[in-house]
Amino acid sequence: MKKWLARALGRSGPPVIAVFLSGDAEISRQMAHRMRELLPDHPHLIIGRRPVDRAAYAYAQEVIEVGGPGFLAAWLEARRRLRGRWIALAPFVWSGGSTLRWVPWLVAPRKLLAFNRALERHHLRLTCPLASWRFLRGEAVGDIFRPTVFAPLRGRPQPEAGVQVFPGRPAGRRLQVAVVSPYFPFPLSHGGAVRIYNLLRQAAADADISLFSFGEKETAREVEPLREFCTRITLVETPRWDPPSLIRTLPNGVAKFQSRAMRALLAAEQAPVVQIEYTQLAHLGRAAPGRTILVEHDVTFDLHRQLRQRATGWSKVTASLEAVRWCRYEVENARGYDRVVAMSADDLERLASAGLARERLCVIENGVDLARFVPEPPPAGGAPEILFIGSFRHFPNILGYRFLIDGVWPTLRKACPDLKLTVVAGADHAYYWRRHMGADLAPPPPGVEMLDFVADVRPLYARATVVAAPLEVSAGTNLKVLEALAMERALVSTAVGVAGLGLTPGENVLLAERPSDFAASVLSLLWNRAARDEMAAAGRALVEERYGWDTLARKLVTVWEELARRVS
Repeated sequence: MKKWLARALGRSGPPVIAVFLSGDAEISRQMAHRMRELLPDHPHLIIGRRPVDRAAYAYAQEVIEVGGPGFLAAWLEARRRLRGRWIALAPFVWSGGSTLRWVPWLVAPRKLLAFNRALERHHLRLTCPLASWRFLRGEAVGDIFRPTVFAPLRGRPQPEAGVQVFPGRPAGRRLQVAVVSPYFPFPLSHGGAVRIYNLLRQAAADADISLFSFGEKETAREVEPLREFCTRITLVETPRWDPPSLIRTLPNGVAKFQSRAMRALLAAEQAPVVQIEYTQLAHLGRAAPGRTILVEHDVTFDLHRQLRQRATGWSKVTASLEAVRWCRYEVENARGYDRVVAMSADDLERLASAGLARERLCVIENGVDLARFVPEPPPAGGAPEILFIGSFRHFPNILGYRFLIDGVWPTLRKACPDLKLTVVAGADHAYYWRRHMGADLAPPPPGVEMLDFVADVRPLYARATVVAAPLEVSAGTNLKVLEALAMERALVSTAVGVAGLGLTPGENVLLAERPSDFAASVLSLLWNRAARDEMAAAGRALVEERYGWDTLARKLVTVWEELARRVS
């Protein structure tokens, strides 16, 4: 039928993928090669403004260069060169500002596949106007409807793609445990990945662990480190599906993990213990036939309660609705688990006050790799330096950065003109700033260096004089605080920045809530080397006593063994 219709419309040849290079050169190249990986069996046409680096697209059937000063000339030339072609899909980069991004709308309006700078994709459709509008505004992809790239070629949208399975180490006669994560825990780019990776690595001495993880663009290189201590790794592509509705019953970030494939895998899993990581996967516990554990990396409804208290105007209404959604979702699902793991005694009390049975709650704290994060001598000479580590993917870190830059930094810079500030904002930090704040990230002020994802942060700790944790809202416990203490660096924080870690103000941390007090605390440490060293030594002693991953992994294995005995 399609071939007959194509002939009737004067189109010839097989369906083609018309890729429009409408973003900057590198993002466009990555997008084009991503399309080649997704649809290798279809001919690809590359359309870009001249000159196009033809060597980068040697695989393409044809490279079409369009010129002209503006949109109209580019559209007319692209239309002429594409006449008679059967376009099955028209991918393009939306977040680039180029006028070429408008050409696909007229050339193939029903085949649009938009990419953002993070290479997340979304089909733009008149049948889903709200979802398409939200994506073009730069909202989180996980919050909106997005079928897979194959939908225009196969007709009906598919909610998710396939499953990849990687064998790991040989299974022994150890306890069998399945662990489910919303993000693949490598590289160690955020606190959750650090926790999952280190606990599984340590616990593998006593258990055969099968890891089930939602995936994005993981490669064999990223999977390889976990194959050393997991018996099997299963990656399921994140469905990223959410009904485009003005009224949502599920909270933000949950619907994109409504995966039929993951449910089927868990239903067939034979492990007697299944551990679900992160609150947004709490609904998957119902699919597991064995004993179940939910790991609350943070008490999410409490985080949204804090955000609601800070909000004003219309945003307070939306924040209140989101807090209600999270409380309902989190508490109702957590009640069905045999064990719920909190990060601290404070979090345990919050869960108990929400109605969860205390006998099902336990605490397994966050930790730090004491063999990797070892003290180094403080910097000798040179300009003093402050370090703040916080991925902008997590909204509280954005608030912390604003607190530091707007309220604290001007005072510090005035008192100490040669002072430096290093901010590790994480991968794609400018994109996440736009997504959360609705505006572009301003260049950092003088003296401030902003870094993307850093694979090894130890050299940054080594050269830091003081570490800052200026969080105004937070939930769970912060691993970056433990890393700073393990490296013997003096710490200044707000109370929520170190909540649940058992730190003693004045002994192993200085606490300050107002920007002026925060600046004064930092300056007191910068100007007093003896106080700085004493506080740093006390911090290292604390983490050695309480927060080694080997000790915490033993607590986790004890919970696994207890639940496994109930099955048998």
